[in-house]
Amino acid sequence: MLRSGLRRAAIPTTEVNIWEDPEAAATVRDVAGGNETVPTVIVGDAALVNPSVDDVRKALAAAGVVVETRSQRARPARPPWLQRLRRRVGARSPSRGGAAVRAVWNETVLAESPDTIVVEGNHYFPPDSVDWDHLEASDRHTTCPWKGRASYYSVVVDGERNPDAAWVYPDPKPAASEIAGRLAFWHGVRVEGPD
Repeated sequence: MLRSGLRRAAIPTTEVNIWEDPEAAATVRDVAGGNETVPTVIVGDAALVNPSVDDVRKALAAAGVVVETRSQRARPARPPWLQRLRRRVGARSPSRGGAAVRAVWNETVLAESPDTIVVEGNHYFPPDSVDWDHLEASDRHTTCPWKGRASYYSVVVDGERNPDAAWVYPDPKPAASEIAGRLAFWHGVRVEGPD
């Protein structure tokens, strides 16, 4: 969990396998009261045993290391299927008007739009309304007899992971063409707004 949190925070790391490096193992035992506790993070003269991402940030700041914040980084690349979808149908503008529907997990808004499409009780959000910073592609795929093949994303917020909590039909069957490229959520993601 720390590894993915540091990656999302754009904090560069060098990993050392303490079971292959006796000197590193000795260092970890020294700072962890004789235990080989991982993760142990060394920042300058500071040693952090099983730290949070915020603990690492604070240690870096104390050591005078500057790390870009999320707002200073470029947005992650959009999935390739989204680029194909835009070329095929062009950018969609909201057509339903009214109040926005929001998908929320761990008090973080993952998607928000007045232009969702409801299919089988699920709100499908336009791809441009989704905060892609909180999604990681999953290896999971399922097939629906009438919608086609779905691809899944795991939701990640503040180092917590909700596996396969979002899905999309990048190239659905004709009967489901209206939801092409739109994301829906489940597994504890709260969908709020007009029904």
